This record gives sequence, structure tokens and C-alpha cells, in this order.
Amino acid sequence: MDENSPVATPVGTIPVHLFYAQDERRAASRTLNYGSRWTREGWTGDADHVVELYWLSATHELVAFYVAYDWSRVDPSELTLSASETIGEDYGAGLEVSHLLRVLDEASAEIYVEVLAHLGSDLECHKVMFGWQWLQHHPDGLDHIRHRLTGPADSAHTAGP
Repeated sequence: MDENSPVATPVGTIPVHLFYAQDERRAASRTLNYGSRWTREGWTGDADHVVELYWLSATHELVAFYVAYDWSRVDPSELTLSASETIGEDYGAGLEVSHLLRVLDEASAEIYVEVLAHLGSDLECHKVMFGWQWLQHHPDGLDHIRHRLTGPADSAHTAGP
């Protein structure tokens, strides 16, 4: 845990730089984002800590990224956009997304990764993640995904927690 961070390093995770160093395919892999509103007891609960789930196609891994933001690292003027920038009128489409991604990258203080599972195929991942749009908003949504990964084979087909 970083001495400036009030939240402990999530158990079962490794720092992001070690995660990518362990397998070069991960950095170049196509990814599928399964949302950034997942919760984990002791980690999430404020705007400074999020959990994002991704499928890495090159390694067939379902992973959770635990991101801690430090907004003091960002110039306050960078945290606001004018209405015209938001809709892209003055600067062209995509600028607001590019700006947002740059600010998020700058504010990222700590990132940890947990490999939730190695799955056999994209289809197997889609089955496990069925209903993720709703599950990510439930306090036990991530635990429900874990249960699908370790529970009976047919548990991957149920939609609700």
C-alpha cells in the first residue's frame, strides 16, 4: 500500500507493471471492457477508487483492475470542460474523450490487477459475464461473478445475483 493511500492494497492483486511484465501478450491484447462500476469491500465506495473488469483475448484472461485516483495530481482547470468542448463543436469529435482519458491517466495513482480466471474462449467469457451491466451496480456483483467462475457449470447462465 502507498503510504499516502488510505485504502489497503486489495488482497490477491499485483501492481499493474508486474502484471504486464509477466506476459508480453497482455499489453498488445484486444480487450473487452465489462464496466467500471464494480465494487469490492474495503476498496470502492468513493470516486477515488474503482474496479474495472476486462477480458484479454490474447491470454484468455478475465481480469479486475483496481484503480486508485489522486485528483490532486491534476490541474483543477483540466477538470472542467466548456459545453462546446463537451459536445465537440469547437474541437471536433473525439477531443472530449481524448481529454478525459488523458486526465484519468494523469490522476491514476495506483493500479493493481487480479486475474479472476483463465477461460477457454470468448464465448465462455460472454456466458460468465451475462448480465454484467446490472451486476456491476450491485454491492455483491463481483462476488456473483466469482461464484459463476467457481460454481456449478450452469451458474454462468443465470442473470441475477
